Amino acid sequence: CNRAERELCKEIELEFNSRLCKVKETVRSSKANPALEFDLKVMKLMEESLPRKYLGPAIGRTAYTDAVNAVANMLENCRQRLRLICDQVETLGMQDVQQHLANLSLLHDCQWLDQHLARRHDFSAIEATLFFKQKYYEHFKRSSRQALDQLCAFLENPMRRSCASGELQSSLFCVESISKMSAVLPQLSTAHDALQSDVQSLIETWMSDLRPLIRRFPALDGFRSLPAPEVESALIVCPNLMFIDSSKESMQKLCADLEQHLAHLCSEVKTLMAAKGDFHSKLCILDVISGWRDEGFAKITARFPDLEVLKDFVRDGVVKEAKKIADLIANAKDCSQAEEFLQQLDVARVLDHHINKQAG
Repeated sequence: CNRAERELCKEIELEFNSRLCKVKETVRSSKANPALEFDLKVMKLMEESLPRKYLGPAIGRTAYTDAVNAVANMLENCRQRLRLICDQVETLGMQDVQQHLANLSLLHDCQWLDQHLARRHDFSAIEATLFFKQKYYEHFKRSSRQALDQLCAFLENPMRRSCASGELQSSLFCVESISKMSAVLPQLSTAHDALQSDVQSLIETWMSDLRPLIRRFPALDGFRSLPAPEVESALIVCPNLMFIDSSKESMQKLCADLEQHLAHLCSEVKTLMAAKGDFHSKLCILDVISGWRDEGFAKITARFPDLEVLKDFVRDGVVKEAKKIADLIANAKDCSQAEEFLQQLDVARVLDHHINKQAG
């Protein structure tokens, strides 16, 4: 009987050591798998149910405790890594989402360890998992609020918030990265859908306010009524928000319509400025484009000929008109005809402040 018991004790010891080796091998890989939980359950069952005489001081209890401690140490190391990288999210963003996800998933998948830990143990897989889930959810909500605030500020005044699109892209990237952890944090899916809806709503509202202005885009005779601030804002906003996939198509269409209208208007401007006469219309164009430049409307100004080039067009035209009129006056047969020609040249004097008083 003693011999049989010794052989049984040896088999039990081998079983414990075999499972302990499996546990340590899994722990070295820092990955959770179903076999890890199963091995600890079997070891716990054996340790609790087998008579003490079959469990020498160096067999069951020690092997089982070693296995539990090995898993607990793995998760403690995981917790320390998460604490470090999670605290960096606020300042550095999500540098490597897979690293965040792998560590949080490891804690999440090993919450069963608490069943094996003694009450006096200072580690709890469940508490650690809940703590970091809350931290990531708070990061997500904060980045979401930042993104919406940045989007509102950019849409409201893109000229003064030139860096806002970069800040917005950074915030949305952080949000998108954290949302990939929804496998272990399901509430992220709902929160992410709500954020996308809010972003889409803000952009759609902004575009709906702009579309009527484009539909009523003025012809050349209404050049002065061109809504320059709104057009300038659109030319800044559209290219800078193309990274938002949900609005990309509508943004592209809006931008294309706007560019088409501006190109047509620019063509008309060039034609008029190169034509003879109509000095009042030319004055209007020079005044408007000069005003755009003074207001800092760089985007819309760039869609039209350079102001100095336009002034040269007009100046050359006035000089040619003056020479022509001078020749006509010299060959005029009566004073009334000469007076008529002089009146034509006098009209061009409205342009003098743009062309160095060439008409005068």
